[in-house]
Amino acid sequence: MIMEQLRSQKGLALVLVLILLGTGGLIMGPALRQTSTALNFFGISRENAEVAYALDAVTQQALWLLESSDPFEECDSGKPGDETFAECVGFYGSWDLATADLLAPAPTPNASLIDAVNGQQVIVTVEVPGDLGAPPAPTPTPTDPNEACFYAWVSRDPTWVQVDEPIDYTLHIWNCSSSPSQKSLRHVAVITSVQMIYEAGSAGGSLVSPPDEPDVGNCQAPVQSTELALCPGYPANSLLLSWPTAATPYGDEAGTQPVVQMAGGEPYPEKTLTFQLTPQSWGIFYIDILFCYFSEDNPCKSGSSQKTGKVAPIVSGMFNINGTGKGNAFGASAKLDNGGADLISEQPQ
Repeated sequence: MIMEQLRSQKGLALVLVLILLGTGGLIMGPALRQTSTALNFFGISRENAEVAYALDAVTQQALWLLESSDPFEECDSGKPGDETFAECVGFYGSWDLATADLLAPAPTPNASLIDAVNGQQVIVTVEVPGDLGAPPAPTPTPTDPNEACFYAWVSRDPTWVQVDEPIDYTLHIWNCSSSPSQKSLRHVAVITSVQMIYEAGSAGGSLVSPPDEPDVGNCQAPVQSTELALCPGYPANSLLLSWPTAATPYGDEAGTQPVVQMAGGEPYPEKTLTFQLTPQSWGIFYIDILFCYFSEDNPCKSGSSQKTGKVAPIVSGMFNINGTGKGNAFGASAKLDNGGADLISEQPQ
């Protein structure tokens, strides 16, 4: 009896062993694959973290360079005097901070080689936002010889400035009528951001002689009522410059000819109007220009004026910072305000 019970238990044990082996065979493969995946993920995560730390470290180095007032010896813009890193980036448009291995066999002209962080190969680019290249002078379109056709293109220098640094603007103006006859330009207005201030005494150029200072106001109370047509899309306190002043009309000193006479026809002789504006904060700034003619009492009336639209962008104290390394990407923006740099946004890409 006892021997039969033992033989029965041995048979049961064999069945249990077979069940365990079968079950283990089903789950062992996926379990091992999960373990391998977890180990691989940990390795990838660790590598990504090291690249992210390296990008952050080099970005902080870029920010430190942007706020530094020390000369940046690697910059060779040809301008007189020592330039800071920020001024160098403003001159070239962009500058790279990169590990030597990443730029092998030779670095780009606008690059500085740095030591690798965590042994990672990364590159961080500091650049001026947007395309600030000066546009070419447009070709005037011939019009009805009996009509006036005033046109302008705008040059400015520099295209990137520190906050509180003045910009030199030049309006190149001509009568683009196909007729060589004289046409009367009676009024010019410039509108821009309230963050800009006009530098008193900076007006010049060949438009009038002696140079005429503008009326300085805003869109809320313009000198010419129809200058309101220039202001849609701008806050009411936007800076508005008006030539000539209300007290001094265009023309000779006696005021007997209250216009500027401009000949049309090729080669389209031009006149210039120059002035300085200074940004009071960081940002990208444009100007709009309005030309008015014909009517002496209301030179900007409908059908007697033309606009350039927003032109001549300049950047004040502001940069984009982008970095890459082994598949990772990093984006940020930096501003220079009151002599300091501050990271205002930071987003992995």
